[in-house]
Amino acid sequence: MVTSDNEIACNIRIGSWTYDGNHINLTSFGESDILDLSEMSSNTAYDVTSQKGDALATSHYPCCSEPYLAMDYQFTVKKAKLEEDKKEEETEETSKESSEESSEESSEESSEESLSSSSKTEAEKDAEEEEEEIEESSGEHIEERK
Repeated sequence: MVTSDNEIACNIRIGSWTYDGNHINLTSFGESDILDLSEMSSNTAYDVTSQKGDALATSHYPCCSEPYLAMDYQFTVKKAKLEEDKKEEETEETSKESSEESSEESSEESSEESLSSSSKTEAEKDAEEEEEEIEESSGEHIEERK
């Protein structure tokens, strides 16, 4: 069963179908009701994220008067982030940051270009006005000569 954050609820039930509680004394190792993960490989595809205690379970069945014991370990696992996945995430974050920086730079450049193009337009207008003034004054000189 999948829980929140892609965690998977799991259980392992260990017990005897042949011997009842009168013939087998099932107890937890080291007085612990949870799984001992000290020797679990760190290179596994999954990480155990939580465990439920009180693993020793006693069951009674309609056929039999004897108790049947089992260790019922309940825990949740989540897919582990392998070194490759971590490197991919770092690469994605780096590329995301660089694309954000480049988009900021390009927006700054485009705003600078638009400012310079509007400045050029004003400069061009000024130059045109000067040319018109020169033409008008030249025209006046031509008329005066006539």
